[in-house]
Amino acid sequence: METVSVTLDLRALIVNGVLIAGLPALALLVVAFFFSAGQGRALAVFALVVFCGLLAFVLFQGGYGRLIVDGERLAVRAGFYGASWPLSDLEWVEDTQSLLNGSVRVNGVAMYGYRAGWFRKGNQRIFLLATSADPVCFIVDGTALCLDRGAAASLPSLFDGKWH
Repeated sequence: METVSVTLDLRALIVNGVLIAGLPALALLVVAFFFSAGQGRALAVFALVVFCGLLAFVLFQGGYGRLIVDGERLAVRAGFYGASWPLSDLEWVEDTQSLLNGSVRVNGVAMYGYRAGWFRKGNQRIFLLATSADPVCFIVDGTALCLDRGAAASLPSLFDGKWH
């Protein structure tokens, strides 16, 4: 079994932590400042709980991407999202940008420097796990599978040198 991690880099993790968790918590703390002492403290505690919950979400989503080759299957796990495909059915797509440009998130996460889950472009379903703007894509039974290029390159037995 081969496993490769697809995770956020430190810069993207900090930016996402500030935007997704820090700003809402800061807004709640500012509102808490204008309440009476008892209500203000309760709201400050609530802000801390919100901050911790949102930060845990960012860390879980951004730190739990995996590509797993087990026997004749490729399993892709991305936080709450995952799917598995037979290796023999993977067909490499050369023009990934035309496939991804204009795609819409259906059931997934799109943060700064990280996209994971299910997306759609027209009638084309796309499962995406990438930390870069230039993923490598495959078609599997009419569904597109797009993976982080750097992580996919770490699995040379999977792709038999078909792309660079």
